[in-house]
Amino acid sequence: MSKAVATDKGGRAEEGLAAHFRSMGFFALRGLPFRHDEEDITDVDVWLYERGAGAERRRFIVDSKNKARPKLVERLFWTSGARDALGVDGAYVASAGIREATRRLAKRLRINVVDLQTVAIDETAVSQRLTREELSKLVGETDRNRDSKRWRTHLHDTLAALLTTFGGSSANVGLRSAGYFADQILTTASASPASQLATRAFYLSVSAAAIGLDYVVAQTAYQATDRQQQEVEDAVRYGSDHAETKRRLDLALQVARQYLPNGAAQANQLREKIASDTEAFLGDVIAEVALKMGSSGSLFDAARNLEMAAHLRYLPAYSSLSTEARSFCGAVMDFFELDRTQLAEVLESNASTGDLNSEAHHADTDEV
Repeated sequence: MSKAVATDKGGRAEEGLAAHFRSMGFFALRGLPFRHDEEDITDVDVWLYERGAGAERRRFIVDSKNKARPKLVERLFWTSGARDALGVDGAYVASAGIREATRRLAKRLRINVVDLQTVAIDETAVSQRLTREELSKLVGETDRNRDSKRWRTHLHDTLAALLTTFGGSSANVGLRSAGYFADQILTTASASPASQLATRAFYLSVSAAAIGLDYVVAQTAYQATDRQQQEVEDAVRYGSDHAETKRRLDLALQVARQYLPNGAAQANQLREKIASDTEAFLGDVIAEVALKMGSSGSLFDAARNLEMAAHLRYLPAYSSLSTEARSFCGAVMDFFELDRTQLAEVLESNASTGDLNSEAHHADTDEV
């Protein structure tokens, strides 16, 4: 068995909190980077997504402090500001031994407080998962072996988008990463540690895309069916604010028309090329499946199952994933026009028969 990457006391508390919220039915991720103007400012300890009744969807952030003197008042104000800046629906601050005066302040700031002494943590569930630190270390090692930063960049962008551009835009980033890691799976030796790690990254990216699309589908819940389909397709093609994206494209074409030599002809050619590429873009493939699965709740279930599969120490076989997870993975494969049978066979063969051996990831980047 491999030796796990050391996680400090605070990190263990965050893993335990995330596991606790998962047991309550949330989709939970640790360590999402808070990015502003392409710069990482800080990170959020735990990010939560809740699928409520009907079209109700809510997001929360959790700030965890497991120290003898955690300066809770400062954390309450920080978390209150982060909640408002991110536009999420609520926030938690978790610590041990919370005083009554602190609880009163938290109530004024509309912050939920969690006393870590009262939270039952399933240690078995926590120990069965790779921590955020372990997964990040393995991805970093793979990049260094390839003299690249592409693996880290794709996963980092996927997680950051969930926090700051959630919805259609974050789903697009997740899909783009899923396509990249699918290619890595197919071009790396089957069952090698590098291919297994690419499988984890693929599952995590698809999970992020699924949870973003679940939110998009919920926003269209009370529209006519054809309108729903168009809204989800536009979100996949253009992101969350697709009307603004289209407006910017039109503005760019107007500038080309006005200032480039022979601008009118070039603008018309560019418009036709964009229209052609957009038409060829298989947004309807994802939109149709997302609408069907999102309406029944199975898209949310697929996201949870895929996130779990990405982090389990014993990488599960593709056939052991839930039906919902495999259905959405299949839609993603169709979206990228990949051979479902071929990729599924490689994913199946990548299942690990023992605990993750992190040392094996150092050198195995052989391409097929």
